[in-house]
Amino acid sequence: MEGEALAHIAQGTPGQRAFFVTTLFARLVDNGGFAGFFGPAGFYSNDVAEALRLLGAQDLHKAFLEGLSVLTKGEAVPMDADERSAMADGLSGRDARLLDAIDDRLYQGSSVEAALFPYFKQYADAHPQELYRE
Repeated sequence: MEGEALAHIAQGTPGQRAFFVTTLFARLVDNGGFAGFFGPAGFYSNDVAEALRLLGAQDLHKAFLEGLSVLTKGEAVPMDADERSAMADGLSGRDARLLDAIDDRLYQGSSVEAALFPYFKQYADAHPQELYRE
């Protein structure tokens, strides 16, 4: 399933992929923190990192990479959802607190999705050909 999902989004333009994966990331984080994204959809991690970079969301990109580092401890993100969930569930107390602090940075006082909106607008205004097809 994960491989099929990655193959499906690979058909989109860079902007379409960025909007899709960052919206998914934002909604899952807003609902359950970084671990709430990582367990079910962490296989999109490389795409999310690239998308945040593409959108110019530097603070979110940095927090994302730090959260990923806390969860994976430098290992590759597993494709298997159960393995990703086990990584999140097996965090030490110190790492869980680190991830909570990263969640706070991602929320930026509101929500990740709200924080992304200005980047979406800026990107859409600059790259309409990547988002709108006639």
